[in-house]
Amino acid sequence: MATIIKRLIKGKAYYYAVESARVDGKPRIVRQKYLGTVEKIEKAMASAAAAGIPEGGIPEGVIPEAEYAKAYEFGAVVALFDIAERIGVRKAVAARLGLRAADAALLAAINLAVGPVGEGEILGWLGKTVLYNQLSRGQGRKRSVKGFWEDLGRLDGDGAIGAEDDMAAGIVQAYGPGTDCLIFYEPNLCTHFGAGAASATGKPPGGRAHGSGPRAMGLSLMVFPAHDVPLLHEPRERGLDGPMGYTEMVESLGTRCERLGLGDLSPTLVLGIGDDLREALGGPREGAKPCHVVAGLSPARCPELTCVPKTEFMALGGKRFPGLTAIRSKARIYGNEYTAIVTHDPGLFESQLAELDTNIVHSKIKLEKLKRLLAATSSELKPKSKKITSEVVFKGMGDILSSQYMDMVFERTIKFGYYGLNIDFSVDEGQIEYLKENYLGKSVIVTDRDDWPTERIVAAYQYRHRAGRFFRQIAGAENYFPGPGGPSGGSPFGARAFTSVLSLRLLGLLRLEMERLGHELGASELIGKLGEVRQIVTVFPKVNNKSVKRSTFCGLDGIAKDYIDYYGLTTYAMEI
Repeated sequence: MATIIKRLIKGKAYYYAVESARVDGKPRIVRQKYLGTVEKIEKAMASAAAAGIPEGGIPEGVIPEAEYAKAYEFGAVVALFDIAERIGVRKAVAARLGLRAADAALLAAINLAVGPVGEGEILGWLGKTVLYNQLSRGQGRKRSVKGFWEDLGRLDGDGAIGAEDDMAAGIVQAYGPGTDCLIFYEPNLCTHFGAGAASATGKPPGGRAHGSGPRAMGLSLMVFPAHDVPLLHEPRERGLDGPMGYTEMVESLGTRCERLGLGDLSPTLVLGIGDDLREALGGPREGAKPCHVVAGLSPARCPELTCVPKTEFMALGGKRFPGLTAIRSKARIYGNEYTAIVTHDPGLFESQLAELDTNIVHSKIKLEKLKRLLAATSSELKPKSKKITSEVVFKGMGDILSSQYMDMVFERTIKFGYYGLNIDFSVDEGQIEYLKENYLGKSVIVTDRDDWPTERIVAAYQYRHRAGRFFRQIAGAENYFPGPGGPSGGSPFGARAFTSVLSLRLLGLLRLEMERLGHELGASELIGKLGEVRQIVTVFPKVNNKSVKRSTFCGLDGIAKDYIDYYGLTTYAMEI
């Protein structure tokens, strides 16, 4: 319902007609119209009374009561869709696998980026976005959920690989990445592979028979560090990790990348703390191309670096590292000298300190329980009963204190009595202070990239964690990895990997384009700000049997407005 509000501007009254509706459960002004002064309103009303409502529509200054308003997701979905169109995602996939598969791939990737819905809700979500017009044209709008997942399932095998190569060429042409590239390996993209679903090769995982059980799968990924944008990926069975696993992975991705005409690549393998650093630092096999390494190392491996006072750490440049400080030095690893960087992150420090406090509380409870149990057992033992040995007690305490740093924090002693053993324990506050000063909040990165500045090395290592976290979230989302009993009937692992990487690729390009506009924010923050932009379609009573609708936008301001205006994205507005 429209209401009239008065605003005083320089002491003079002006009137506006505003119309409110609930958008995502919250009341919002969905339409506002300037009416003018009292004199102008009286003149408009007199004109309407004399002439009635003309066939052409509603006279100026007269606003009828709206029947309803509907909000469509606009900002985030349109930004990602527009990037995909510019790098030729649908064109590349459609040329190899058909337009339906191309639409399914893009729809699933965008949904993953903005927040995945349930397996059977994907088409319902599409109808609530302005993408409905873009992804439904010419597709026979009566598409079933099962049909959608069947279309998505075609993104497996050589056709998907070829489509990604074509897509990568579009990225190179549009954004011009250099020849330095990062290579990651995520070993547990899908820990429990759907029983009976085909692998990336089109065969059951590991050659097993249909329904033979889950299979762990991994993913290798090539990323250009200047843009943090995934260019190529390859689904890999976990069993491919072996003595030559890293070399084979680098060669396979490198061969595909060379087809893009980038010349000689300079790849850098980025590893986490749990990866086989000794194998990676051992160098490539004979005849293979050289590969550099950036790897995480446990702070306990480099106490001589972590004990450097935090006052000697220097702040890293750029908005990408808020609050992060670092110190650069050298470290001897497996007999060779490498560049070592120790970083201190206040956010990581606080989270690790909270985890330390929680582990201390839990360990105290368990040790107290063990103490009471030993005391009760000792008092009930008869002289000829079998006594509990100190080895058993030590093992029990070791199991309790197996969480990180607990063995350092707790002092404990075993007391020998006539009938048995008991324990005493206490928390060493001095050790807690030592951990806070030398370990908490700190990460150690080693590399043979001596020519890279510190910020570039840290950014490469950080991206590994961001990408890994993104994939792990997807792997844990049952709504995206449906089982054989769901509407999809089970999706091939290759199709899931393709869609996941496409989603991460679009987010990376969005972040890059925002940085070029002067806004350095994380992908989730960007999606949040763009996601506030909605297209509001307001429907009014018919006039002379003709529908009367109005379209406007809400949330179109700040960073979102800068981006949408720069790329002219309002052209994607829902037609009314």
